[in-house]
Amino acid sequence: MPRSSKALIGGSSPSLPVVLFSFMDSLDKYKFGGRPVSSINLLLLISEMEGTSQHLKYMGFEEDLNTIQEMKKRYYKLYFKTKKEENNPL
Repeated sequence: MPRSSKALIGGSSPSLPVVLFSFMDSLDKYKFGGRPVSSINLLLLISEMEGTSQHLKYMGFEEDLNTIQEMKKRYYKLYFKTKKEENNPL
């Protein structure tokens, strides 16, 4: 049976400091530069840009579409370089 949030927040729970520390530690990845530049994170970013490209294309924002296309090229290059380094660590 899962514990209620009230049980974790209030009173004498010995795990409260651990829960709070774990929560605060997990927020670090949301700070500027908080995520590692890994192949997986780059693919997540590229996926978002691909979706944005489609929206811009269908809505007719050609200048912005061209900007996103240039950005995607840079991140695809970085992805393949990073993936190669991850697969062949020295």
